[in-house]
Amino acid sequence: MVVAALLTLVLIAPVPLHPADEPTMQYILHVPPGDAPDDGWGVVFVLPGGDGSADFAPFVKNIAANAVPNDCLTVQLIATPLNPGDNTVWPTEFLLPREPERQAFTVEQHIAEARAAIAAEHALDDAREFVFGWSSGGPACYALLLDEDLGIDGALIAMSVFYPGWHQPIDRVDGKALYLLHSPQDQVCRINLARNAERMLGDAGATVEFQTYNGGHGWHGDIFGNIAAGLSWLDEQAD
Repeated sequence: MVVAALLTLVLIAPVPLHPADEPTMQYILHVPPGDAPDDGWGVVFVLPGGDGSADFAPFVKNIAANAVPNDCLTVQLIATPLNPGDNTVWPTEFLLPREPERQAFTVEQHIAEARAAIAAEHALDDAREFVFGWSSGGPACYALLLDEDLGIDGALIAMSVFYPGWHQPIDRVDGKALYLLHSPQDQVCRINLARNAERMLGDAGATVEFQTYNGGHGWHGDIFGNIAAGLSWLDEQAD
């Protein structure tokens, strides 16, 4: 299944935002077939792991087809290529000052501008806006969930780390939904960090669901089924 996903041909090119000034702020949009829902499209913003590049487009296209609810748009954000010495794939408002020469925008700005561009073409349901990230994409998803201005309703975070000092105050998660997916055998991102997120954000008022899978760091087992379960759960919390 993974090999098939990697070989899928993607015909959708990345969309640049402000191409003259910020050519690396890009996204790829997947729109399900059929008419728009009466209440507008839900949205799943995807922040891939690894280098967060457009190379993940075939995999995200399969996620859109096999795991995202059919009344939701899938928006793959594309990270700025890393320079030698860089170590943060998705710089947030808290982490960008540590790498001031890396890029002129944060992931918060990236998602806000992508959303504005998409909303100009598609009616959106602002009660069903989710972020989904794995590995290096996870810390930014926590930051997006905790950002009061963005209004993200829930997050699916897989095989990633959680450090409270990297984000806004965690009490901003009150009333939001968080689905954590992690392998107990993960030696790259230890599961105890995800368990800390479960405990701390749950205590701060989030509705949290924690599911495990076998195999260690990376996608293993029923990949799309596991992602679909997480996104479906987030969608249920938004009802």
